[in-house]
Amino acid sequence: TEKRSGRVASILLGDETGLIKLTIWDEKIIDRVPTVKEGDLIKVTGAYVKENNGFKELHIGSYSSFDINPPGEQIAEVAQKREVTRKLIVDLADNDFACIAGVVVQAFEPKFYDGCQDCGKKLMEVDGKLLCREHGPREAAPMPVINFVVDDSTETIRVVCFRQLAEKMLKADLAKLKEIRANPELAHVVANNLVGMQLRITGKSNKNLMFDRLEFTANNIEELDPKVLLEEIKPA
Repeated sequence: TEKRSGRVASILLGDETGLIKLTIWDEKIIDRVPTVKEGDLIKVTGAYVKENNGFKELHIGSYSSFDINPPGEQIAEVAQKREVTRKLIVDLADNDFACIAGVVVQAFEPKFYDGCQDCGKKLMEVDGKLLCREHGPREAAPMPVINFVVDDSTETIRVVCFRQLAEKMLKADLAKLKEIRANPELAHVVANNLVGMQLRITGKSNKNLMFDRLEFTANNIEELDPKVLLEEIKPA
């Protein structure tokens, strides 16, 4: 249903070894997320790890359990947050996990694929039915991918955003995504609306061998005040 495909929650978890993003798809567990406070101890069982755009994530669904502050469980200390290096685009190298800031100077019309409503993975067509490798038969939901070019006055770089982050950039719910996918003129408009946005982007750089250029896969994006952007793109 549309309600289900629009419901997903994320929490950042940490233990003595490091941090990981927990993505929650089950409706009943999502309902409990607002009760979680920073510093609560969370015990998760029945989860699975997957790679999302070069980053490992922990995912739980209807067969998983999610316990808040369970008795008898403790963590000695939580690893410090992974430090993200702030870089100018001109200084990026292949496989850098970094933070960049700049202005969107060009944007391309969003692309879509048919994805699973539960995990977002691309669906396969088998005997006329759409199947998810993990969740079986599923109704297709439009999963967006957007590309845009960011300029920080030292260089430009092409940035790609997938799924939830693309939805955030497009400011679109499921109904809006379906409308954009079906209407090329609207797709052109929403792409143009991205131009001029001033952003701080955390993610990973990677070499596109086909075009022999660095590109940047976004993991998080924040809009910036113009004054803040000027400070961020100022050379050290």
